[in-house]
Amino acid sequence: MSAGASNIFDILDEKYITDISELPYSSGNPDKNLQKQGHIEAWIDIVGFRNLSKENETFYSYGDPVGLAIIQNDARGVFKCSTCGYKITQYVHSYAAGNYLVSVLETKMIWYELVCTKDGCSCVEHTEFATFSDVESVPKQFDKFIDSKVNIIEYNNSVNPRTVINVSTSNLSSINYTYKNQPVHNYLKNARVEKTAKGIYFANLSMTNIWTGGTDSFQQMNDNVIIRGTADPDYDNLSILASNIYETKKVTNYSIVRDTYTIERSFSPIFIMVATIFSIMFGILYYTAKRAFS
Repeated sequence: MSAGASNIFDILDEKYITDISELPYSSGNPDKNLQKQGHIEAWIDIVGFRNLSKENETFYSYGDPVGLAIIQNDARGVFKCSTCGYKITQYVHSYAAGNYLVSVLETKMIWYELVCTKDGCSCVEHTEFATFSDVESVPKQFDKFIDSKVNIIEYNNSVNPRTVINVSTSNLSSINYTYKNQPVHNYLKNARVEKTAKGIYFANLSMTNIWTGGTDSFQQMNDNVIIRGTADPDYDNLSILASNIYETKKVTNYSIVRDTYTIERSFSPIFIMVATIFSIMFGILYYTAKRAFS
């Protein structure tokens, strides 16, 4: 899959995921840079890493890079003399060195050289050891973990009672709200499946703001979710799941403010005073005019 779609068929083939576990696995296309020591020729390549994502041109992964590394290797014997065959044992081990991963291929080859004398031919055993390596920079360790808060305002009034829910969206890719089995989903980031130059799948993240679901009583409004018709919701039936590409958590850190509306709040004290003065003046004028024409 290319990084960009060149035609409509490419667009139809695009795949999006919501969790890094949905990322397909690929062993990749290694660079087979041959190295030779003695009679052993070998190559080793750190092709890439599992659980790979990309955001703002930076690659991320989460976990031990040694365990996440995708490594390919091979070795063979190369001879100019006649042999009776050989056997190679290969062992790979890796270790982190700062921002780099080093992978080492250790080989042991037992081979048999065909040696002929006037008395006949025989196979002479030889043993060789050789070490080969590859070094690659590791992706940045993902550290944008979920620490979301839920801010709730209960608007208590007889005209338009409602509960407004707002979730801090830092480091999130999606939020799933459910109230009494009514779902509302907010997708904050797309995660498109793409491949590196060596054929390793990764999730390419980009910003978005897509809302799905909702009913008349439980719906999205701007960047909030509203429970209409009540300022006393059943919080036991409210569930909020916050997700990024690497984890999903149920958010239970609620901050609730109750806003009770009364008719007196519609008028400021100054407005009430001015209205009272005008009412008195209007009453005096009306009384005076009535007496003048009576």
